[in-house]
Amino acid sequence: MSLDRTLSKARRLAKTGDYLAAHALYRDVLARHSTNARAREGLRALAEPAPLDAEGERKAVAAALSRIAGLTASGHLAEALRLAEPLARRHPGEVRVQYALGAILSALGRWEPAAAAFAAAVGRQPTFIPALAKLAAALTRLRRHEEAVICYRQVVGFDPQDADAQRNLGNALSAARRHEEALAAFDAVVALRPGDAEALRQRGVARGQVGRYADAIADFDAAVAIAPGDTALQVERGNILRDVRRHDEALDAYAAAVAHGSRAHLAYNAMGVALGDLGRTEDAVAAFHSAIALKPRYVQAHANLATWTRYDRDHPHIDEMTALLALEDDPVGRMYLDFALGKAFDDTGDTDRAFAHFTAGNRARRARAPYDRASMAATFATIRAVFDRGPLPAWSGPTDDGPLPVFVVGMPRSGSSLTEQILCAHSGVDGVGEADAFPRAVRPLLDAVKAGTVGQGVLGEVRARYRRAIGEYRTGAPVIVDKYLANTRWLGFIAAVFPEAPVIAMSRDPAATCWSIYRKLFASSGNNYAYDLADLAHYHRLDTAMLERWRALLPGLVLDVGYERLTREPEASTRELLGHCGLAYEPRCLEFHTLERAVSTASAGQVRRRIYTGSSDDWRRYEAHLGPLIDALRA
Repeated sequence: MSLDRTLSKARRLAKTGDYLAAHALYRDVLARHSTNARAREGLRALAEPAPLDAEGERKAVAAALSRIAGLTASGHLAEALRLAEPLARRHPGEVRVQYALGAILSALGRWEPAAAAFAAAVGRQPTFIPALAKLAAALTRLRRHEEAVICYRQVVGFDPQDADAQRNLGNALSAARRHEEALAAFDAVVALRPGDAEALRQRGVARGQVGRYADAIADFDAAVAIAPGDTALQVERGNILRDVRRHDEALDAYAAAVAHGSRAHLAYNAMGVALGDLGRTEDAVAAFHSAIALKPRYVQAHANLATWTRYDRDHPHIDEMTALLALEDDPVGRMYLDFALGKAFDDTGDTDRAFAHFTAGNRARRARAPYDRASMAATFATIRAVFDRGPLPAWSGPTDDGPLPVFVVGMPRSGSSLTEQILCAHSGVDGVGEADAFPRAVRPLLDAVKAGTVGQGVLGEVRARYRRAIGEYRTGAPVIVDKYLANTRWLGFIAAVFPEAPVIAMSRDPAATCWSIYRKLFASSGNNYAYDLADLAHYHRLDTAMLERWRALLPGLVLDVGYERLTREPEASTRELLGHCGLAYEPRCLEFHTLERAVSTASAGQVRRRIYTGSSDDWRRYEAHLGPLIDALRA
């Protein structure tokens, strides 16, 4: 077909409403004739709303749309909506009308009907890029991230050179926890805008999310060089450094951010968190006070301050946070304050008020990150099914290819940080904290299991991937402690990839464990079961059953360490721990509380003290409130 006939056909298709076919023809022309003006104009027209086709009413509809646009622009949204809704009902196929309605509803924060209006516009004209982008934005607001990804992919497909579209796609993929794909989108943004600090920042975040911390830090370094006065950028750079336990460098980054003055409250708050990790409690508290002095309603700083404060009934910070809660209308801000006030009233012994605040905070957190019991149960069942016929073949190659990993698994708040600290007090041991290195590394083995091709090659590949991930933490110790607790579900695979690796499974009274979790607002994602008592019991049962399966399948793999015995008989338990790891006993391991290392978990304060007993009975103060939890744990 000649060029002229192709262009004419594309125009006819657009006129008859076959927009995608017209778009494909115009793109085909530009692939062969990149400067063709008619094809470029055709694509531009396809991206705009189609002309009104309401026969006999074009002028009336156009006049109504003009009136609606004026009202919307001047902020008279209610009046604009009163005109737009009946107009959309009379003309459901008019792209411009549906788009105008969606814009008004978006401005009002009514995201569900806004998405429906934009979807109607896109359904009528799939090439209407602004409507497609706004549909994706509305879906994002509704936390329908997978649907938003589909929309943004379509936008990018229409114009891969649109950096903003690639950025939006990356953000949607990140929200959907598809981090590798998100990184590819941000790579495209940086390629299109190589000197853009924001593009480098977003790619740095994405690289950190996939465990490529050195590359992430390089991106942040480049971004800071472009925008040295951007406080938030310096803070995020510090956060990445903190993630890989380079706390001294992180503190330098926060100090640089403070020096710039603007938005220094962000830097002081982050500085306080890092100082708390290092056990520098007084300095941490001072940093939080500095953040609050600069921004008195900075609720995250108030919540962090509460973590490191011991309250009595007359402590002024309780009244201060209570007053802030009454003023706070942001659900996330209220969530932070409820957890902080729960902790404060727990300190004072007012268990009824403490429980009320913990419940409110957990309810708000769960609304943002619901736990899908059926999905989690299915995940555990799928993993168990892999081992129905027995263990996987194990790695038989050399085992001196890097430090010996010690995997600590179990539920949060079951003594894992204490165990890590005891082990890390040994002269030959260091820890990498809660690094999700193995779940990232294991993907090739999962693919091989599905294909029935498990062999030494893929086992070696997973070992190498894990080694590279752990190498990001720059530890030179011959033994490293990997305390990613959710590795419980991966122990069958860990035994195949690292048959030499010791595994330590922590346990604690179930009620004490679940109650201790419920009281904490976790900084990391992935603990969605933590914010409802019944969900907690459900996940606890899954985790316990999975451990029982590994004990039966792989006898001798797991050393079970009970928190109560560890605190009651610390020396005997420590000797047992070290022996399981092939390490000689060192008395310094009982002086773990003096160890100068960062601890970035909810137990950062506890591991700075000598071992104490009795904490597993703390839940009994709340027994009157915990009937549903106890019943669910016994079910």
